[in-house]
Amino acid sequence: MKANVQVTSELSEAHGYAAWIEQVWLNYLSNPIKYGGAPPQVYVSAHAKGKFIRYEVRGNGKGLTAEQSANVFKPFTRYASEKLEGHGVGLSICHKHP
Repeated sequence: MKANVQVTSELSEAHGYAAWIEQVWLNYLSNPIKYGGAPPQVYVSAHAKGKFIRYEVRGNGKGLTAEQSANVFKPFTRYASEKLEGHGVGLSICHKHP
């Protein structure tokens, strides 16, 4: 599936264990592509928060309710009604390795 990815601000360098950083980015970017509109649009930005950088990834999918958002980092959580690849653990992995 072809997606349009836009980086809306300069992304600062992330330091850490390379395999974990790669896995986090893979999970954060694959969700808006899998669950996005047609075609998927992905927006990536970064914001400084003291000595930390907060990265934000948004998509053009239908979005989540407040209750779903509160549970999205729990393992095996899936909200898609269609059958898509995956098991619902991607964002829980991201949450474990901030």
